[in-house]
Amino acid sequence: MLVYNNFDNFVLFMEQHLLHIFNPWHDLALANNRSNYLPPASALKMADDLSLLPAWIAGPGDFVLTENALCRVGKADEAALILENCTFVEPSALDSFLVEPKPWGWDLPLHRILRKLSPELNLPSLEELEAIRSLSSRSLAVQVLSVLNLMELPYVTGESFLCSQVEQIEPLIEKYHDVFMKQLWSSSGKGLRPIACGEFSEHLQNWCSRSIQQHGGVVLEPRYRRVLDFAMEFQFAGGEIEFCGYSVFFTDRNGHYAGNMLASEELLEGEILRNLGITDDRVLSSIKLALMHLLTPKLVSIYDGPFGVDMMIVELENGERRIHPCVEINLRFNMGQLATKLYEKHVLHGRKGVFNIDFSPKDGQMLVAHKQMLEQYPLQCVDGRVEKGYLALNPIHEKTAYRAYVLLE
Repeated sequence: MLVYNNFDNFVLFMEQHLLHIFNPWHDLALANNRSNYLPPASALKMADDLSLLPAWIAGPGDFVLTENALCRVGKADEAALILENCTFVEPSALDSFLVEPKPWGWDLPLHRILRKLSPELNLPSLEELEAIRSLSSRSLAVQVLSVLNLMELPYVTGESFLCSQVEQIEPLIEKYHDVFMKQLWSSSGKGLRPIACGEFSEHLQNWCSRSIQQHGGVVLEPRYRRVLDFAMEFQFAGGEIEFCGYSVFFTDRNGHYAGNMLASEELLEGEILRNLGITDDRVLSSIKLALMHLLTPKLVSIYDGPFGVDMMIVELENGERRIHPCVEINLRFNMGQLATKLYEKHVLHGRKGVFNIDFSPKDGQMLVAHKQMLEQYPLQCVDGRVEKGYLALNPIHEKTAYRAYVLLE
């Protein structure tokens, strides 16, 4: 079996290694829950443009699945300096060797695609996929948050409600005045509707009714005065949860992911505590330990792999700041973990910057922006690590619509 390795060599591969797969349409697939689901063109384009992203965090001997590997790698520009040890595999080659698939997240469409490409792959069963999907529901975050509130942890606030009938919703809107309605499964920024008191229109009622009929319920959350978005990142393996680090991220007004702060673990923790207005890191440790205690029995025998718990610092009406400790639970790999691993592997310790993903709809726009940033922020490396400047993490050409990059101060 031929795979492309070190950018200019072909090697014969016989041993089993991880095969990284970037399927950013995962959350949409969970919501649809059909094996023949076809993601929207925008999601497929993102998966295509950013298929090399896992290469930046892959381990020695790992593989990354991508179409047209030779063409992509040949256009990697300065990325070749850091990706020189990576191995890329095209889908047509999968049936020639043994690998352990490691996707962004497990879902029915990916299962169908991989089974078709290579019938010999060791994949989760359909029953296991359904169990993972069930745990990926936003109802899990509602359950965990309610228990965290009972534990009376310091500096913790936040409420959310699982509504299985439309009649449950309006009284909660009247109580909290300004709320978000969320579908149980949806992608970042999608499946979400803001509703203010007195604005629960027939259209919104129908949306809630359809969501309840399709998924069994909707989640209602009061709208908080958000100060900072952050997350705790974990890995579950062998029946135990390991804390992997913090993630400080940015979203736009509609809740879409916009990027991550790129910094050391110490700086990220300091940023969270500074925005909370305290210096005692035991506040974060108590939340971390509580989450590990609560989630271990729920994940055991069902899920092995990375996951993240999204949180936020909010400001109360009296001006005090608190932590909402469980906004979302993402039972998959996520951009925060990618940013953390990028920093660990490729950034000079102590430096600070951002990891961003942006989009340009017209051909050529991203290439122009890429060239401008190359000139404005020249890349500087020390001992193979980025010290300063701009680095694109995927090849940028005339047809590129999505770009992932790091920018160090």
